Amino acid sequence: MVSAGDMGGMKTDLASFFREAASHSPLAEEAMHTAGHTRLHAVDSELLNWVLVFDVGGSHISAGVCQRRELALENVVSAPLPSRRLAQDFIELLFALCLKVAGNPDAIIGAALDFPGPFNYEVGTSLMHHKLEYLCNLNLKTAIAQRFGYAPSQVRFVNDAAAFLLGELSCLTTAQLHKTVGVTLGTGIGSAFAIEGQIVTSGPGVPDGGEIWNLPYQGSTVEERVSGKVLAADYQSRTGKQSTVAEIAMAAASDPAARETFEQFGTRLGQALNYAVAKFCPQTIILGGGISRSADLFLPAVARELDGSGISLTVSRLSDRAPLVGAAVSWFSQGPGKHASASVTCNALPRSGTAYGKSMAQIAPFRLAPFFSPRPWGSLDLSPWYTQKLSAPIGESWLTGKDCVIDTGEFAGLTLEQLVDKYPAEILGAEGMRNHDRKFPLLVKLLFPQEKLSVQVHPDDAMAQTVGLPHGKTECWYVLTAKPGAVVALGLHPGATLETIRQAVADHTLEQLLNWLPISEGDMIYVDAGTVHSIGPGSVILETQQSSDSTYRLYDYGRPRVLNVDAALRALKLRTDAGKVTPVHHQGYDELISKPYFVIERHDLAKGETRRLENKTGTVHLVVAFQGTARLQADGASAVELEPGRAIVVPGSVAEFTLIAKEDFVGVQSMPPGRMPQQQPQ
Repeated sequence: MVSAGDMGGMKTDLASFFREAASHSPLAEEAMHTAGHTRLHAVDSELLNWVLVFDVGGSHISAGVCQRRELALENVVSAPLPSRRLAQDFIELLFALCLKVAGNPDAIIGAALDFPGPFNYEVGTSLMHHKLEYLCNLNLKTAIAQRFGYAPSQVRFVNDAAAFLLGELSCLTTAQLHKTVGVTLGTGIGSAFAIEGQIVTSGPGVPDGGEIWNLPYQGSTVEERVSGKVLAADYQSRTGKQSTVAEIAMAAASDPAARETFEQFGTRLGQALNYAVAKFCPQTIILGGGISRSADLFLPAVARELDGSGISLTVSRLSDRAPLVGAAVSWFSQGPGKHASASVTCNALPRSGTAYGKSMAQIAPFRLAPFFSPRPWGSLDLSPWYTQKLSAPIGESWLTGKDCVIDTGEFAGLTLEQLVDKYPAEILGAEGMRNHDRKFPLLVKLLFPQEKLSVQVHPDDAMAQTVGLPHGKTECWYVLTAKPGAVVALGLHPGATLETIRQAVADHTLEQLLNWLPISEGDMIYVDAGTVHSIGPGSVILETQQSSDSTYRLYDYGRPRVLNVDAALRALKLRTDAGKVTPVHHQGYDELISKPYFVIERHDLAKGETRRLENKTGTVHLVVAFQGTARLQADGASAVELEPGRAIVVPGSVAEFTLIAKEDFVGVQSMPPGRMPQQQPQ
């Protein structure tokens, strides 16, 4: 989890902010005096609707502050549980985190804490003997209220799995809220059920308390067959290695035993879910917890087990922040002065907000450092684009990957993902926020193939969502350089069928079914999802794609990498719109491609030339250089230097900017369209 130290604090001191707001609003303050302090209590003003939120886990506590308006979550920090197993130290850690995220508890209207069970959430008493045993039977509501200077009614508790689901539900539209199940996958397995956005713990199809961990399954319980501890034990039985789940996931790229372990985990999870939730008939199951970060390793197996159930599988959008947002949802849905209950709801709360961060002034354009991704078909020499000495062949330079580090401006040192998580509206823009994924929309790469890439296919949005991924992968290739004889494979020969393709994969003759096209510098090629494709050696390609790395390999020339033949056959389309695209010439620039997921324009500037560019779509823009250098200047911001092989992000909140060529310059301006296309499952 990103800490406040990593991301930077709020621009305004919260205590001053709230007190200033109170002085201007007749509705803002219902004063009560506790321990000599004037405090804000039962606040009605939206400006004052901030609540402290805590996520209490088995090894650490996360904290933040969350505003009712748009569920804006701020100043998230995390700390390990105290080394001394004493209740007093636990309370002091909560208070220290409060001071770090809010500055002063007097400025906040209350505190919401999510705890694992068993726990008396109404009274505020832990009943756990197996972990946090030093808190067992302690009245935490009273203890926290006394330390923070609160009335006991201002301290509330919610089940951790319920908080996770409430946080995730805050991202959904009303139409998506009918019946939903949240499942958290960690050391154990947690669950929560909701109808129309309201947590339910009983009723038709709902197991007792909404808990599936203790349901009978395969001669034991669900948790004894499907959990992180079971996954780690399975891997150890296969290999003799004692490893964490994260270590097993990292090993999966080259370790068949790790992949088989996750495959078995997914099969068991799918079977258990089929058994545990079938009578509830949910529309959606949302998976969270630490293991969900490795969803690509087990979700296909889960989906196979749920095939035909009509249930949509998705992975958490908010990740570690979901329980914090959900704790705030729980607090606000009950209203000031009310007590906690099992039936908390998020129906009345806004769904148009960020759920990630608080608005701030316009963010200036910034440059990203490239992220190098090794590939067996890559190159050890990336000149003239890059001069670094390489120890492994690099196939891809990610210019806008989530792990790309900002290297200019006030946010230097953060990754792109961290900044977008904190300020999604400012980065993505008003129109870009309509894409509910709320992640950076375009992944832009330079490709350096020295050998043929695998023959592969990418899923479209509809298929990706059936296996819990937010979207598929449509892409395009702009050929920057090409040696004589350079080719790409795009689509299949007429008459190819799924049966002939499968047989060709088995016979190692798949290349004979592919359409191989010669390429030249300046070619733009559209590769829509479902197109079977490959790239031959001898070119450098600028690839722009949906922000996804979901790839199913059909054939890989004998390289020791995983093939995904069954998934690829489900994803591929025998006929697609892929092919070369003719640019459209405009005054001052060429429109290279305009498709539902991306628009790319080429700009050629002579040395010293200045060009004013505007934000046409209300979304985030990118400027990528591949010849010469230039400066990019936005009004009121410092200029950013641009050189080949680098990308500058122009946030959606920036209406206009200027390019000034320091020498003859060629580059592209890339952007998503204002509204993302809506696909229906096929």
